[in-house]
Amino acid sequence: MRVILFNPPGPSGERFVREGRCTHEEGVWGTLWPPLSLATVAAVLREDGHEVRVIDAAASAMTADALGEVIATWKPEAALWAVATTTIRSDLALAIPLKRLGVLTGVFGTHASALPAETLARADCLDFVIRGEPELTARDVFRAWTKGGPVSLPAAAAGTARDVGRLAPAIPGLSCRDETGRIVHGPDRVLPADLDWLPFPAWDLVKLEHYRIPFRGQPFVMMTPLRGCPYACAFCTSPSYYGRRIRKFSIPRAVAELAYVKGQLGVGDVFFWSDTFTADRAYVRDLCGAMLRERLDMRWYCNSRVDTVDGELLQLMREAGCQMVSFGIESASQEILDRAGKNVDAGAARTAVEAARKAGLRVAGHFIFGLPGETFETAEETLRLALSLPLDVAQFYCAAPFPGSRFYDFAVESGVSLDGRWEDVRQDRAVIDLPGFSASEITEFRRRAYREFYLRPCAAWRTLRLVALSDPKMVFRAIARFARWAFRAP
Repeated sequence: MRVILFNPPGPSGERFVREGRCTHEEGVWGTLWPPLSLATVAAVLREDGHEVRVIDAAASAMTADALGEVIATWKPEAALWAVATTTIRSDLALAIPLKRLGVLTGVFGTHASALPAETLARADCLDFVIRGEPELTARDVFRAWTKGGPVSLPAAAAGTARDVGRLAPAIPGLSCRDETGRIVHGPDRVLPADLDWLPFPAWDLVKLEHYRIPFRGQPFVMMTPLRGCPYACAFCTSPSYYGRRIRKFSIPRAVAELAYVKGQLGVGDVFFWSDTFTADRAYVRDLCGAMLRERLDMRWYCNSRVDTVDGELLQLMREAGCQMVSFGIESASQEILDRAGKNVDAGAARTAVEAARKAGLRVAGHFIFGLPGETFETAEETLRLALSLPLDVAQFYCAAPFPGSRFYDFAVESGVSLDGRWEDVRQDRAVIDLPGFSASEITEFRRRAYREFYLRPCAAWRTLRLVALSDPKMVFRAIARFARWAFRAP
């Protein structure tokens, strides 16, 4: 089949990331992430002989009309695209023109995974939803259409939802409608423990010049040597997408992909986009050792928890090419951390940040305002912590009740109606009033946090030194977004 995979444009021209648990507008540094899931699905489908094209409409500033023209010209038989909570209305609206072209239509992402029935109900022209990580389910769907499945390829090209419904009971992770129009779901997919079966992402189908690593301005790619996260943070949707069991590339497989990125793509910067890269310390030590032995000489960046690192590991990471580590600190309040299921001692943040700086790493800290139990006083405590830590970068968020997270369940149980308000569920504004701390006050506190952190002379100087290494467009975007987030209401 001829299959097009794409990341939709933002509803008003915004540049949105739609990648696993992270579905948000571009970061304060004007950074978009390469579409890892699209590139990996493309590689899987290409192995099966499909002709595949990947478009990131958000990164290339492509409008919905322009995207439609490209699709109409290329004439694919099927389309699969990523959707997000904040943009779900405009994301699903794309199914209408695609169906007019006779294209088989499907979506994936954390929102669709958590609410597959609602997603299908909102879009009559949508044929199917993939729940959870998409590679195997996408492969099985298209194999069923093209290799003797219950419906022939011409029927698929005609694009009727009831025909797709015959596939649902047989394909894990698939949701669609049956011949009566009733929404049906295949069983949940058992995620494979071994990730070595995955081909290298089809980065050759992606315009990598659109993606620049902050503070260097160089092209980068993303890689997930580990999938899954064993932790149960209430604000995170990761378990609904990659599951809670840690699954890994073998060390030789991970090194082979890094060598491909460096040697074949000519890209020297990699973001290890694993939910908690350092969750398995022995694995990280082995991977760092292999990177040093192979003399890959690559620069890389990762996410971490403050209780999964120590000075020795951080030093080894730096020797192996790590440039920056990002810690999810979230809050200074032990009560809030406990209620959020973070399962970490509040005092561990300072120990981890200082150890990372001692190892020669740049450090980013991530903080959330508005989690259950938050008050003005606890928010102040978190801001004071952020100001006192030797951070190079701080990111401040409002707690967002994304479907698939326990915080979403909290919102529903609290009587907060989000139906029809999905565009308000985003990390730069709060939608849930807490006792004594309203959503508007939480949103304003976040803006204040950006002002107080980055307008300090020491932070301003450190930031200017970092952005001087970036390209001018990235610097301009960073300044514009900082001004919006720090001074103007969203």
